[in-house]
Amino acid sequence: ILDWMAQKPVKMAIMACNTSSAWTLEHVRHEYPFPILGIILPVAKAANTLGKRIGVIATKGTVDSGCYANAIQEVDAQISVFQMACPEFVPLIEQGKLDDWETHQAIASRLQPLVESKIDSLIYGCTHYPHLRTAIRQYLPKSIKLVDPALYIAKAAKQELQLLRLNAKGKRGFSEFYVSANPEGFSSQTQQLMNFTPQVQLVKWAYQTGLPLVS
Repeated sequence: ILDWMAQKPVKMAIMACNTSSAWTLEHVRHEYPFPILGIILPVAKAANTLGKRIGVIATKGTVDSGCYANAIQEVDAQISVFQMACPEFVPLIEQGKLDDWETHQAIASRLQPLVESKIDSLIYGCTHYPHLRTAIRQYLPKSIKLVDPALYIAKAAKQELQLLRLNAKGKRGFSEFYVSANPEGFSSQTQQLMNFTPQVQLVKWAYQTGLPLVS
Protein backbone atom coordinates (compact mmCIF):
# COMPACT_ATOMS: atom_id res chain seq x y z
CA ILE A 1 0.00 0.00 0.00
CA LEU A 2 2.76 2.43 0.92
CA ASP A 3 4.68 1.55 -2.25
CA TRP A 4 1.54 2.42 -4.21
CA MET A 5 1.19 5.70 -2.29
CA ALA A 6 4.80 6.55 -3.08
CA GLN A 7 3.99 6.21 -6.77
CA LYS A 8 1.02 8.59 -6.57
CA PRO A 9 2.96 10.42 -4.95
CA VAL A 10 1.61 11.53 -1.57
CA LYS A 11 3.11 14.07 0.85
CA MET A 12 1.94 12.24 3.99
CA ALA A 13 0.36 8.91 4.93
CA ILE A 14 -1.76 8.23 7.99
CA MET A 15 -1.91 4.67 9.23
CA ALA A 16 -5.50 4.97 10.42
CA CYS A 17 -5.82 1.38 11.62
CA ASN A 18 -4.92 0.89 15.28
CA THR A 19 -3.74 -2.69 14.76
CA SER A 20 -1.49 -1.70 11.84
CA SER A 21 -0.15 1.24 13.81
CA ALA A 22 0.61 -1.07 16.73
CA TRP A 23 2.42 -3.76 14.80
CA THR A 24 3.95 -2.23 11.66
CA LEU A 25 4.40 1.54 11.95
CA GLU A 26 7.90 1.43 13.42
CA HIS A 27 9.02 -0.99 10.69
CA VAL A 28 8.03 1.27 7.78
CA ARG A 29 8.01 4.88 8.93
CA HIS A 30 11.65 5.54 7.88
CA GLU A 31 11.50 3.64 4.60
CA TYR A 32 9.61 6.25 2.56
CA PRO A 33 10.29 9.84 1.51
CA PHE A 34 7.07 11.12 3.14
CA PRO A 35 6.06 11.21 6.83
CA ILE A 36 3.88 8.35 8.08
CA LEU A 37 1.76 8.99 11.15
CA GLY A 38 0.14 6.36 13.34
CA ILE A 39 -3.14 6.83 15.16
CA ILE A 40 -2.03 5.74 18.65
CA LEU A 41 0.69 8.18 19.70
CA PRO A 42 -1.23 11.48 19.25
CA VAL A 43 -3.96 10.48 21.70
CA ALA A 44 -1.42 8.91 24.07
CA LYS A 45 0.43 12.24 24.24
CA ALA A 46 -2.80 13.81 25.51
CA ALA A 47 -3.29 11.15 28.18
CA ASN A 48 -2.82 13.61 31.03
CA THR A 49 -6.03 15.36 29.94
CA LEU A 50 -8.03 12.13 30.04
CA GLY A 51 -7.69 11.18 33.70
CA LYS A 52 -5.67 8.72 35.75
CA ARG A 53 -7.70 5.60 34.86
CA ILE A 54 -8.05 5.19 31.11
CA GLY A 55 -10.03 2.42 29.43
CA VAL A 56 -9.35 1.16 25.90
CA ILE A 57 -11.67 -0.94 23.75
CA ALA A 58 -9.97 -2.38 20.67
CA THR A 59 -9.46 -5.42 18.47
CA LYS A 60 -7.66 -8.41 19.96
CA GLY A 61 -4.58 -7.60 17.88
CA THR A 62 -4.36 -4.07 19.26
CA VAL A 63 -4.94 -5.21 22.85
CA ASP A 64 -2.37 -8.01 22.54
CA SER A 65 0.24 -5.52 21.32
CA GLY A 66 -0.07 -3.47 24.52
CA CYS A 67 0.47 -0.37 22.39
CA TYR A 68 -1.91 1.95 24.21
CA ALA A 69 -0.74 0.98 27.67
CA ASN A 70 2.91 1.35 26.65
CA ALA A 71 2.43 4.69 24.90
CA ILE A 72 0.28 6.20 27.65
CA GLN A 73 2.54 5.07 30.47
CA GLU A 74 5.55 6.55 28.68
CA VAL A 75 3.75 9.88 28.99
CA ASP A 76 2.76 9.30 32.62
CA ALA A 77 3.67 6.11 34.48
CA GLN A 78 1.06 6.95 37.11
CA ILE A 79 -1.83 6.45 34.68
CA SER A 80 -3.55 3.07 34.88
CA VAL A 81 -4.73 1.59 31.56
CA PHE A 82 -7.53 -0.96 31.36
CA GLN A 83 -7.91 -2.75 28.02
CA MET A 84 -10.76 -4.83 26.63
CA ALA A 85 -10.71 -6.75 23.35
CA CYS A 86 -14.06 -6.51 21.53
CA PRO A 87 -13.85 -8.95 18.60
CA GLU A 88 -17.61 -8.82 17.96
CA PHE A 89 -17.80 -5.08 17.33
CA VAL A 90 -16.34 -4.79 13.82
CA PRO A 91 -18.46 -7.58 12.26
CA LEU A 92 -21.59 -6.13 13.86
CA ILE A 93 -20.80 -2.64 12.57
CA GLU A 94 -20.04 -3.87 9.06
CA GLN A 95 -23.34 -5.75 9.06
CA GLY A 96 -25.12 -2.52 9.91
CA LYS A 97 -26.24 -3.77 13.32
CA LEU A 98 -25.63 -0.52 15.18
CA ASP A 99 -28.66 -0.73 17.46
CA ASP A 100 -29.56 -4.45 17.44
CA TRP A 101 -30.18 -6.55 20.55
CA GLU A 102 -27.07 -8.60 19.71
CA THR A 103 -24.95 -5.45 19.60
CA HIS A 104 -26.29 -4.15 22.91
CA GLN A 105 -25.54 -7.50 24.53
CA ALA A 106 -21.94 -7.41 23.27
CA ILE A 107 -21.44 -3.82 24.41
CA ALA A 108 -22.87 -4.45 27.87
CA SER A 109 -20.69 -7.52 28.34
CA ARG A 110 -17.46 -5.83 27.20
CA LEU A 111 -17.93 -2.52 29.01
CA GLN A 112 -19.03 -3.80 32.39
CA PRO A 113 -15.50 -4.78 33.58
CA LEU A 114 -14.20 -1.35 32.54
CA VAL A 115 -16.99 0.43 34.40
CA GLU A 116 -16.21 -1.69 37.47
CA SER A 117 -12.58 -0.56 37.15
CA LYS A 118 -13.81 3.03 37.62
CA ILE A 119 -12.27 4.41 34.45
CA ASP A 120 -12.27 8.18 33.83
CA SER A 121 -12.30 7.95 30.05
CA LEU A 122 -12.71 5.37 27.29
CA ILE A 123 -10.63 5.38 24.11
CA TYR A 124 -12.08 3.98 20.89
CA GLY A 125 -9.11 1.77 19.99
CA CYS A 126 -10.55 0.91 16.58
CA THR A 127 -11.69 3.34 13.90
CA HIS A 128 -14.96 1.39 13.50
CA TYR A 129 -16.08 1.90 17.08
CA PRO A 130 -17.29 5.53 16.95
CA HIS A 131 -20.20 4.24 14.86
CA LEU A 132 -21.41 2.60 18.08
CA ARG A 133 -21.11 5.78 20.15
CA THR A 134 -24.85 6.11 20.78
CA ALA A 135 -25.18 2.53 22.03
CA ILE A 136 -21.90 2.64 23.98
CA ARG A 137 -22.94 5.83 25.78
CA GLN A 138 -25.95 3.99 27.25
CA TYR A 139 -23.72 1.59 29.20
CA LEU A 140 -21.36 4.15 30.70
CA PRO A 141 -21.77 6.65 33.53
CA LYS A 142 -22.05 10.19 32.18
CA SER A 143 -18.80 11.07 33.93
CA ILE A 144 -16.77 8.80 31.60
CA LYS A 145 -15.39 10.71 28.63
CA LEU A 146 -15.48 9.01 25.21
CA VAL A 147 -12.25 9.61 23.27
CA ASP A 148 -11.94 9.34 19.48
CA PRO A 149 -8.25 9.14 18.41
CA ALA A 150 -9.23 10.34 14.92
CA LEU A 151 -9.58 13.89 16.27
CA TYR A 152 -6.06 13.75 17.71
CA ILE A 153 -4.46 12.33 14.56
CA ALA A 154 -6.13 15.04 12.46
CA LYS A 155 -4.58 17.74 14.67
CA ALA A 156 -1.20 15.97 14.61
CA ALA A 157 -1.30 15.75 10.80
CA LYS A 158 -2.06 19.46 10.51
CA GLN A 159 0.82 20.35 12.83
CA GLU A 160 3.24 18.06 11.00
CA LEU A 161 2.31 19.46 7.59
CA GLN A 162 2.75 23.01 8.87
CA LEU A 163 6.09 22.15 10.46
CA LEU A 164 7.33 20.63 7.20
CA ARG A 165 5.79 23.46 5.18
CA LEU A 166 3.70 20.99 3.24
CA ASN A 167 0.28 22.38 4.07
CA ALA A 168 -1.83 23.49 1.11
CA LYS A 169 -2.49 27.13 1.94
CA GLY A 170 -5.71 28.53 0.59
CA LYS A 171 -6.54 25.44 -1.45
CA ARG A 172 -9.76 23.46 -1.30
CA GLY A 173 -9.24 19.75 -0.77
CA PHE A 174 -10.97 16.79 -2.38
CA SER A 175 -11.16 13.06 -1.67
CA GLU A 176 -10.31 9.99 -3.74
CA PHE A 177 -11.15 6.47 -2.57
CA TYR A 178 -9.25 3.30 -3.52
CA VAL A 179 -9.77 -0.25 -2.30
CA SER A 180 -7.98 -3.54 -2.91
CA ALA A 181 -11.25 -5.53 -3.14
CA ASN A 182 -15.05 -5.24 -3.20
CA PRO A 183 -15.56 -1.58 -4.18
CA GLU A 184 -19.34 -2.09 -4.26
CA GLY A 185 -19.31 -3.31 -0.66
CA PHE A 186 -17.14 -0.39 0.43
CA SER A 187 -19.45 2.08 -1.28
CA SER A 188 -22.55 0.48 0.26
CA GLN A 189 -21.09 0.45 3.78
CA THR A 190 -19.95 4.07 3.44
CA GLN A 191 -23.46 5.09 2.42
CA GLN A 192 -24.92 3.22 5.38
CA LEU A 193 -22.45 4.48 7.98
CA MET A 194 -21.51 7.94 6.69
CA ASN A 195 -24.58 8.88 4.62
CA PHE A 196 -22.75 9.57 1.38
CA THR A 197 -21.81 7.38 -1.58
CA PRO A 198 -18.15 7.63 -2.64
CA GLN A 199 -16.78 6.98 -6.10
CA VAL A 200 -14.39 4.08 -5.51
CA GLN A 201 -11.52 2.81 -7.64
CA LEU A 202 -10.25 -0.76 -7.40
CA VAL A 203 -6.51 -1.34 -7.08
CA LYS A 204 -5.49 -4.72 -8.51
CA TRP A 205 -2.23 -6.03 -7.13
CA ALA A 206 0.14 -7.66 -9.62
CA TYR A 207 1.76 -10.12 -7.22
CA GLN A 208 4.25 -11.33 -9.83
CA THR A 209 5.92 -7.91 -10.00
CA GLY A 210 4.88 -6.51 -6.64
CA LEU A 211 3.44 -3.45 -8.36
CA PRO A 212 -0.15 -2.25 -7.93
CA LEU A 213 -2.27 -1.53 -10.98
CA VAL A 214 -5.32 0.72 -10.84
CA SER A 215 -8.23 -0.64 -12.89
